[in-house]
Amino acid sequence: MRSGCVLIVLVVGIYGCVPRPAVPNAKADLVAAERRRQYERAAVAWFENWTRLARVGSRLLVANANLCTDASRFLGWTALRQDDLPSLFADDEDHAEYLRVAVADRFLIGDTTKVIHVVSSSPAAQAGVRAGDLILSRATASAGQPMEVTLLRNGQRHAITISYARRCPFLLSVLESDEVVALADGSTIQVTTGMLRFAESDEDLAAVLSHELAHNLLAYHVAHLATMRYELEADYVAVYLAARGGFEISGTAEFMRRWGASSPREIDRGRNHPGTAERVVRIEAAVREVEAKQRRGEDLVPDGLRLTAGR
Repeated sequence: MRSGCVLIVLVVGIYGCVPRPAVPNAKADLVAAERRRQYERAAVAWFENWTRLARVGSRLLVANANLCTDASRFLGWTALRQDDLPSLFADDEDHAEYLRVAVADRFLIGDTTKVIHVVSSSPAAQAGVRAGDLILSRATASAGQPMEVTLLRNGQRHAITISYARRCPFLLSVLESDEVVALADGSTIQVTTGMLRFAESDEDLAAVLSHELAHNLLAYHVAHLATMRYELEADYVAVYLAARGGFEISGTAEFMRRWGASSPREIDRGRNHPGTAERVVRIEAAVREVEAKQRRGEDLVPDGLRLTAGR
């Protein structure tokens, strides 16, 4: 075999020496520099996905707190320190360590807890917390009382008081996957990066999150299985949850149509999951029901559910 050639042998015979292209060398330092650039972009993408999820999800969790059996306290900030990063990017992926480093470098995260995002109109935002603030101390005198916080901003200390809002007690998280999927397990709501790309508008994402919130609210995770009835009930309740969060619901059916068109197997899925054709018809009926209640000024409570005492 001559230099620069590869002898190709197949079942049907020998095809001779095939010329090979001359691939440019990749210097290790250039590869390392490019790796850093790409992971920095990945860190920015993670931040954009997370802040979008927090922005849309927090509206739903707060607006529907009085439909949840339990409620937790909501401040409306995302604050991290170095020790928190392993819980965000677990070691089950080879790139996790690189991504942890990139996020820490991009947002200057160190040993002191740093605010990297504040949800607009949240209790933290109303109290004056800003992205970039370092949290030096925080304390709550007793359950239900405001939190006293000491912040460091531009070298100056600021003492502020933040009152809590009530929210449904479910954690939100982003899963790195190209699958167009969202999941609920009774304590969390997880959305893939593929779903975040597919759900183009905040109203689309609110429809997705409301469906998963409905699963958690109705405790379907206890049964550990999906059924036609569970999915259709979650679709129905989700329309109410999104409307209660102040989102426009008139496009929910169109989002479902687009989902079916992008994945035709979903149109008549069957078995334990309804197809998008049936779901669209039922969602349109739910939208008409909610809009009628809005016109009459009635409480937006799904038929069969009731508000909790924390209203």
